Amino acid sequence: TPIAASTIAGTPVVCEDTKGSYSMLNLQNVDIQWSISPSTAGAIANGQGTNNVEIFWSEAGGHTVNVSVCSQSALLPVTVLANPKPVPLLSAPGVCPGATVLVQTVSPYTSYNWKDENGVILSTAATLNLGAGVYFIDVIDANGCTGVSEFEIASWDAPAVSLTTADPTGFCNNSNTVSLTALTNTNGNYTYQWFQDGNPIAGATGSILYSNQYGTYTVQAINAYGCTATAGSIVLFDYC
Repeated sequence: TPIAASTIAGTPVVCEDTKGSYSMLNLQNVDIQWSISPSTAGAIANGQGTNNVEIFWSEAGGHTVNVSVCSQSALLPVTVLANPKPVPLLSAPGVCPGATVLVQTVSPYTSYNWKDENGVILSTAATLNLGAGVYFIDVIDANGCTGVSEFEIASWDAPAVSLTTADPTGFCNNSNTVSLTALTNTNGNYTYQWFQDGNPIAGATGSILYSNQYGTYTVQAINAYGCTATAGSIVLFDYC
């Protein structure tokens, strides 16, 4: 008796890298051989030679489950859905000390698990703010398929800056001009902003400031990443 196509029962749509269960008529004392096409789409996980098998699907696409009994055969089309590959979208590729960046995925998903490098879940929201480090994002798409990606947020150093002067800082009647110098490493590539009594000095953006005005001076260094550090203070005072 020919085997009808409806002989095979099972899930016609599965996710990549998951198992599907398939069965046929409960026939006794016959040689039952299961196969999949193409053969690269997966593997018979268990149950070969019986009425029920589990198939591990490792390749997305349109495939078939085949069963042969007594020179008769039947098949069942199976669609294997590709797992999502979440792509993290960062508001910046790195952060300055103590700062965070907004993180989300390029495509939306139905479920999120943001994890640190130890696998601890940090959030299940679609977006979150993270500091420097290595992270994982586990997602589930609308088909129930799962995907995971690893990503890293770089750690950017703050500038190394100090403030010095070789000139006397006390003088009478604004009679002395003091040279204040921001000291940094030679390859810092910094920009600067000078402050007097906590207020930015217009146009004072070099590594050296000349002033004969009394007050408290500090300098802020900014590196190529936008990280800042402040040095000082030095006080210029009336000394008559």
